[in-house]
Amino acid sequence: MPTDEHVLNEESAGTPFLEAHINYPVKDLPSWLLQDITSAVVYGKDNKCVMLPDGRKFHLDNRLNDLTGRDWTLFINSVFNTRYPTKGSRGSLNSH
Repeated sequence: MPTDEHVLNEESAGTPFLEAHINYPVKDLPSWLLQDITSAVVYGKDNKCVMLPDGRKFHLDNRLNDLTGRDWTLFINSVFNTRYPTKGSRGSLNSH
């Protein structure tokens, strides 16, 4: 759940996405953003940062994935459990 500081309010609202990017191919946007495109606003120097009222954000130059900034940060900071040995001959770097 976004904190209050990340949620748009009337004072921090940017330009509506559909006004700022009239000819943008919206079919290329992530489905989660496309669902709320009428309430999305853009901000930033080039109007490429898109934000929904609930605080979810997406950058139009993002060609890597369709994740929100928050979801991407969670993904890259997540710890994955592995079952690789860390001791003994199988785990030693000098086992040659």
